[in-house]
Amino acid sequence: MAIIHQHPAHSSFTAADYVDGSFFSTPRESPCYNRRGSGARVRTGGLWTRAGSERGLNQGGAGLVFVVCGPSGAGKTTLLDTLLAGDPSLTFSVSMTTREQRDGEVDKQDYYFVSEERFSQAVQGDELIEWAWVHEHRYGTPRTEISRAHAEGRDVVLDIDVQGADRLRAAGLVARYVFILPPSIDELERRLAARESETARSFATRLAAAQRELLQWPRFDYAVVNDEQDGAEDRLRAIIAAERCRVRGGWRPFGWHGDPAEA
Repeated sequence: MAIIHQHPAHSSFTAADYVDGSFFSTPRESPCYNRRGSGARVRTGGLWTRAGSERGLNQGGAGLVFVVCGPSGAGKTTLLDTLLAGDPSLTFSVSMTTREQRDGEVDKQDYYFVSEERFSQAVQGDELIEWAWVHEHRYGTPRTEISRAHAEGRDVVLDIDVQGADRLRAAGLVARYVFILPPSIDELERRLAARESETARSFATRLAAAQRELLQWPRFDYAVVNDEQDGAEDRLRAIIAAERCRVRGGWRPFGWHGDPAEA
């Protein structure tokens, strides 16, 4: 059975209420918090958008940050691509990397592909919230990606490695940390072996790193086992919906148009 786990440090509500989406009739039907300054949300074609905003964006305050981690082969990329395509209030934080661009990848959309020199300039100029060496290349999170998302009023998703998550915690980034797991080590190995772009050396490196990273999942706020894409996607949506419904100072409940203190 797939798992959604909440770390004991964040016990103001329990994840058990919405394991497999049972807290709501479906994750997509769940109520959501409406941030200060935005219009009411309305359902359109199965998606939540905000009335009075053609782009479906929050017109005020900073949005939520979701940090998603998991080993190579866990299926994060496919899972997040589907999630982002189905929620216009979410945006993706594009990371900077020194690794080579792969077939099908788009610069400034999948990653900012840069030289070692340009990456070093970004580090020295404090342009990155965090950065780390991963599989012999450097990866980092540009500060502008978070500020851009917040300026637009969107919630932002970061897809980074475990090292990066540790550095974000150390930097004090307020976020929810989600770990994506494969259903088993055997399945992880099968997925990695199926990648035609992997050399024998890179396969061995990624598999060893993945096995180490899997030990870190209890340190995260949530863990989702990606056994079936539709099920894992719904569980990840349930986490995001629940976080949007949390009571926060200066936010107002879905459907309420007055001052938050009067709700």
